[in-house]
Amino acid sequence: MNETTPTANQSQMPQINPRQNLHPKIWVTVLLAAAIVAGYLAAANAKNLWPFGGENLESRIENQVEDPTAGWQTYRNEQYGFEVKHPKEWVVGSCGSQDLPPGSPYAIYFNMDPQFCNQTRVDMPASIVILVYKKDGYASVLNNLRNPWLKLTEQDLVVAGNISAKKFTGEDGFDAIVFQHLNYTFDIAEQDIEPTFFDQFISTFKFIEPVPAGWQTYHNEKYGFEFSYPADHTAYVVADQKNEKLIPAISTSDRVAVAEREEFVFCCEPNVLSFEVVKDDALPSEWIGQNVNKFTAEQDIKSTRDVIFLGKQAVEVIAEGRIDSVYKLLVTKLDGHLLVIKQRYNSPFLNQILSTFKFIE
Repeated sequence: MNETTPTANQSQMPQINPRQNLHPKIWVTVLLAAAIVAGYLAAANAKNLWPFGGENLESRIENQVEDPTAGWQTYRNEQYGFEVKHPKEWVVGSCGSQDLPPGSPYAIYFNMDPQFCNQTRVDMPASIVILVYKKDGYASVLNNLRNPWLKLTEQDLVVAGNISAKKFTGEDGFDAIVFQHLNYTFDIAEQDIEPTFFDQFISTFKFIEPVPAGWQTYHNEKYGFEFSYPADHTAYVVADQKNEKLIPAISTSDRVAVAEREEFVFCCEPNVLSFEVVKDDALPSEWIGQNVNKFTAEQDIKSTRDVIFLGKQAVEVIAEGRIDSVYKLLVTKLDGHLLVIKQRYNSPFLNQILSTFKFIE
């Protein structure tokens, strides 16, 4: 567990109304000064002078707000194979037995004192808790949250890149997200946390996937991502059909793909997972709307939804997954462009490769 420092109390600054007690002549002076400053800033922005330093104002603002979790600290749990980011000042505590007796979870609390470990959710302060059960506890957790007395609405979503989950939301703003992975059931719940903040917390949750023995990693330095795949396969840019060769991708390729059975690339309909950077400034939802018919027929689409993919807002399309229809299409923003991930069929082999994908600095 990473070291954390307790939250410090912050005093509230008094609000001042600048219009009070100002003489009209002073207002004229203030307005003239503001006009001069505004004129300089407009010229400086156009000519890349201070304080813009070669970047336009819009890009500077975009860079500042792109990752609200950039200054957060990472909590890593090797026992249950996951990590998640949280504000540095949050205290992290835990309760329960890691042996996970039936019906009893191991709890990791964020932003609460350990003295609250034996309290119910109603008594918790503003905090987030990750409850870990054995995998067979999944049905019981769902049944508890589906109790009509709780009056929770339920919806499907995807977490940790490609894990299907259930989200429960209460009329009072309470949120809980439940999903399974390997041998465990996870129930992540919040108490008195702003919904946007909770979403940011969830967006940083990911599983620690060990790379299988005999696999190698493809790094794309140009666009900042990597993934692992079997060493006896090729991460390729394009197929040379005439010579039946796969042209290997390099660290600056705009597109890279891996085929489950490479011999099918030259004769049949291969099962392929591809990552392609599209130079388009459209939103993922706009791009999907304009291009989805290139990958699947409308009647073959099972679902289209907004998801969080490794901390980034994305749109995911799930379709039939056959010769004339992809199984998965995932689109997210990447350095002013779009990253389009396409998977032909629902395959454990390709799913495992996709689970190793991550963004790098």
